[in-house]
Amino acid sequence: MTIKGTHEITISTPPDEVWRVLEDSTLLPAWVPMVKHTTGLRETAGSTRTCEVEWNGRRDEVSERCTEATRNERIAWALERGMLLKMFSKVSFAFVLKKEQSEATRVTMEYSYEPRNFITSLLFRVMMARKMATMRRGLLANLRRVVEERLGQSEFGIDEFANTRGSAERQSQRAIMALQVETKIEKRTAAGFQRDPLSDLSE
Repeated sequence: MTIKGTHEITISTPPDEVWRVLEDSTLLPAWVPMVKHTTGLRETAGSTRTCEVEWNGRRDEVSERCTEATRNERIAWALERGMLLKMFSKVSFAFVLKKEQSEATRVTMEYSYEPRNFITSLLFRVMMARKMATMRRGLLANLRRVVEERLGQSEFGIDEFANTRGSAERQSQRAIMALQVETKIEKRTAAGFQRDPLSDLSE
């Protein structure tokens, strides 16, 4: 069963200002803390990018393909390589922009995961869903900060910016740590092991 959902946030700028950040992959490390480097430039439908990411102290390389880029309206990606594909056969996400009154933009983040099996689906819902939701909300907050900072509208000072970024990074690391534990749980459950998976965090 496909796992789908959305998160929303309102940004006090017109859609074109939000779009400039979303389509410019060179800005990705500024609002997605786990991304340390990306080959992406300007996103267009069909373009691909490779990102070096660090999750809970572990490095990974992920590849994403832009599947849609309708200017000032919707941009979407599909994951083609990365650790998440050990649990899910398909992973995709998108951002939908809608202009609101007073030159504001409602940004909706859509996500879709297709678990590889029932165990993966159950583990995600029981142990991982809440942490991933916290991470996605953090990314939207970071996106708003970066967009508004570019126009000089951010309410955050330098110290507050650092604290907000650090908090989002910690949330991302917790979510990825949960993913690593759950991957081990799935493997050992399939093999008939009954060990406490939380003991593996020390490995």
